[in-house]
Amino acid sequence: MALASQTRRDGPVHPGTLAVGSGIALLLIAACLLRLWDLGGQSFENDELFSVFYSRRGFAYILGEGRWIETNPPLYYLLLSLWTDLFGDSEFAVRLLSVACSLATLPLVYRIGRILFDRDTGIFAAALFAFSGIHVFYAQEARPYSLFILTVAVALLGCARIFRACVEPEHGIRPLILAAIPFVLGSILVLYAHSTGFVFMVAVDLMFLVSAAFMPRRKELLAVVILSNVLIAIAAAPQAEVLIRQSHSPNLLWIPHPTLRLTASILQGLMTGYPLAHAVKDRAMPLFFVVLAFTAVTALAALMILLSFRFLMRYRRDWPVMALCVVLPMIGLILLMAISHIRPILMESTAIWLTLPWYWVIGAGLAGIGAERRRLLLFAAVVALEAGLAVAQFGDEENEPWRNLVAEAAKTARPGDVFVLTKESHTGAGVLPFAYYWKDGALPELRRWEACPGGCPMTAEVVLSQAIAPAPAITLDEIDALLAQGQRVWIISRIPPGSEDMAEIEPLYRNLDRAAHATAAYHWQNLNFGYWQR
Repeated sequence: MALASQTRRDGPVHPGTLAVGSGIALLLIAACLLRLWDLGGQSFENDELFSVFYSRRGFAYILGEGRWIETNPPLYYLLLSLWTDLFGDSEFAVRLLSVACSLATLPLVYRIGRILFDRDTGIFAAALFAFSGIHVFYAQEARPYSLFILTVAVALLGCARIFRACVEPEHGIRPLILAAIPFVLGSILVLYAHSTGFVFMVAVDLMFLVSAAFMPRRKELLAVVILSNVLIAIAAAPQAEVLIRQSHSPNLLWIPHPTLRLTASILQGLMTGYPLAHAVKDRAMPLFFVVLAFTAVTALAALMILLSFRFLMRYRRDWPVMALCVVLPMIGLILLMAISHIRPILMESTAIWLTLPWYWVIGAGLAGIGAERRRLLLFAAVVALEAGLAVAQFGDEENEPWRNLVAEAAKTARPGDVFVLTKESHTGAGVLPFAYYWKDGALPELRRWEACPGGCPMTAEVVLSQAIAPAPAITLDEIDALLAQGQRVWIISRIPPGSEDMAEIEPLYRNLDRAAHATAAYHWQNLNFGYWQR
């Protein structure tokens, strides 16, 4: 068994240890450079601005009233509040917290690979994590996802140590209890890091339950898992209450129901680190680069699939390895898909933790190649393709260039102009970008036009926006009256191309075209804005 033989490989320090340390250091440097590349270059997106303003509300609000409003648990916002007090709230400074969480995950990926397999597998898996485009993307986003991955890695380190203690010849439960410490700590943090952390926890418990039938010390294993779950349940009880009460939160209404096509697209993005759907939907990308991205993704996926088959042939009878690398992600994916048919939660961000076992699978497949030259060539090919795709995503246009929009509006606006922010069923333009980017004195007059049939839901963003810069509702008749008085009316909407919300906003634009004419109109990716006057 891989875990049993690890006892021999983790013997006295030898010259290879220095090489491993140097390799991890080089990977950390490379990962850091990728994640810092243009970190503050793009403006905050709407969700990132929510993170900034929500964390500004302070500990008392986040742990009190706020936890019943925001779906995501408080851990990230508490850390971000402390972080911005120290480093400021610029785009670079705020996103740097996610970068730090991502970099802290890399040594854990190596360590778990080493516990399950050997040093080579750990290095290969850490390299795959370092150059993964999807992890670079989330490391550059001011949202909880990098922290979520870090907490999952801590919990999985505990799982690996528990399995290792089960197959080692020592007797007694003490080694198992010590091995469970990172599992308990990581699991508690997982539940306070992301609202879908409970899916990971259920998947891990089911994995342990199935594993008990194949492990030599099944009674001790079950005893430690039960004790761990009791401690986790006690510590996570406050968040469990919030999770139950927020099971029908309007914050989640925008998530689409999973289709076969959507699920396949998510899995492809997780596997290769570069969702092809991003390249296809980016109409500004030349056809040549779309074809190039498709070719690179196809080649990378083919290499990874071949390496995964090599892994299965070698480790199919090694239960601890199969449990963590195959059974756990399969259970996790099934749970995410099953829950999503009741309440959609399946997205790249909620399934991102499934990539960690995948990297150990590919790393073990590479390490199992006997010929060193061939192994290194395949490793170089995989990393080169992955890194190339990661770099390619830096050429994508901003989805929400709020910094440019607000700057243009501030330059063009006149005293008395009214800014109407549209709110649809699944999207909407909030006041937070103006509250953050408007630098020319007091904010302009902000109003809100709601297109939702039956009224728009009171999401956490709406509640926060009303507390920071209220934007009273406005009707089409009131817009007509403003135009009749000679005032300029700005319309700002945040609707991705092809969104079903386009139909909801059409009455507004038809009314504007009838009552006035657009003197200036702009379109930047998901953002549309301009002003109308008679």
